[in-house]
Amino acid sequence: MTTMLIAGSAAAWVTSDSSRANSWATGHWLQMALGPATGKKGSIIEIAGSGFAPDAVLTVRFGGHPTPWTSNGGTETSTTGGAIPAGATIKAGGLPAAVYVVTVTDAAGNSGSATFKLLN
Repeated sequence: MTTMLIAGSAAAWVTSDSSRANSWATGHWLQMALGPATGKKGSIIEIAGSGFAPDAVLTVRFGGHPTPWTSNGGTETSTTGGAIPAGATIKAGGLPAAVYVVTVTDAAGNSGSATFKLLN
């Protein structure tokens, strides 16, 4: 995985699981970014990304823990172009201060991730 930091956000590019023959994004790049990339417990984190299956339900995990979306009534579905909808947000978990991986997965099993530094 390659990680790239972009002014005030964290971004990571990952490939989808190539063992999934029916995966829409197999062989494509998934891109995901967080804004901000650092914050305290309860901070609102906006997630942006592309390369997911079109019109697919998206789930999110913060540090490996299932995390509800705080936007769009608690659910998010990728756009017809396979992007995470603009304004998609979660709340930073109540875990100890550390760097955590935030992972978004679509219904086809494609996932992208980026890191978030949780402060005290």
